[in-house]
Amino acid sequence: MKTLNSAVGRQGLNARADQDTIQTLLNRVPVADGGPTPPLTAAIRDRAISAPLQAAIEHFQQHNVDQRFRDGRIDPGGQTLRMLNVLAGEGPIKPHLGQGRPTGVVDFDQPTQRSIDVRAGLVPLKQPTPNGCWATAATMMWKLRNRGQIADALPVRQQISDLLSRTRERHWTDVFEADTGLAQPQVNPFFCHTLGMRPMDSALHMRVAMGSAGGAYFWVPLLRLTHRPWLINTGRLNDGTPSAHMVVLIGASLDEDLPNAFAPPRKGPSLGGVSIIDPKVGHERRLSGHDIDFLLGQLAPAPGADPLPVELATRMRCLSWP
Repeated sequence: MKTLNSAVGRQGLNARADQDTIQTLLNRVPVADGGPTPPLTAAIRDRAISAPLQAAIEHFQQHNVDQRFRDGRIDPGGQTLRMLNVLAGEGPIKPHLGQGRPTGVVDFDQPTQRSIDVRAGLVPLKQPTPNGCWATAATMMWKLRNRGQIADALPVRQQISDLLSRTRERHWTDVFEADTGLAQPQVNPFFCHTLGMRPMDSALHMRVAMGSAGGAYFWVPLLRLTHRPWLINTGRLNDGTPSAHMVVLIGASLDEDLPNAFAPPRKGPSLGGVSIIDPKVGHERRLSGHDIDFLLGQLAPAPGADPLPVELATRMRCLSWP
């Protein structure tokens, strides 16, 4: 994880070495997660920050930092620097809540494994409010990692309140109680900074995408490689209505008549199936065919594309524990 000796940005010392660190990290953040476009290339001057770098810092904070901390400056050990390290793929961060145990990794090169299920220990919950999917999905994921710390017998609303109270940030409890939903700029601050989750990094994405062309061809190797559930911030509902909804991916399978697990699809991106826990209904949903498309965040691969576009991973908003 990268560190700073002094602040960079508005009213910061803006030492050359610290500016170089921030510029390098920002250029590694995907555009969909608040990275600069085009990449930063301006020459760095000691104790004088360039306009493009200052603008990039403010843009990143708009996407990833709670409004209270959007000050146009990156401080040593501050929230913005922690988020920047996470989204730039610079080492794991320690979750703020609980310790948990890392899961084992299943051998990636198992061409005969056509299905996988990673639901063991996950307790389905139904969201208690119309826009509470984010808090419900977070509670399911957190309980799986920190078994026994929140009683299953409690009402769902109380389980969620228990989790949010552990964050010691009243702001998230207020968002849940107001039932306004979690705005897109709040996704990374809550799940990454507060809960310690991480989005899928580009290295993992490329490893599972090679030889894949979409649908279950992506999800089977992803689950096989990590052997843990993934929280997915979807781009649409299964009826095609543009929306933002969070579900938990727990399993995937390929069509049985295919010659091998990594053959390109013959008829588009939706062969096979996936299993999710949908907070809206509070139980497992099995999706197949074009119902899988909403898991791809409104970005369907071109017919026959192989591998998936690199930018697909950032748009799917896949989140899990380090």
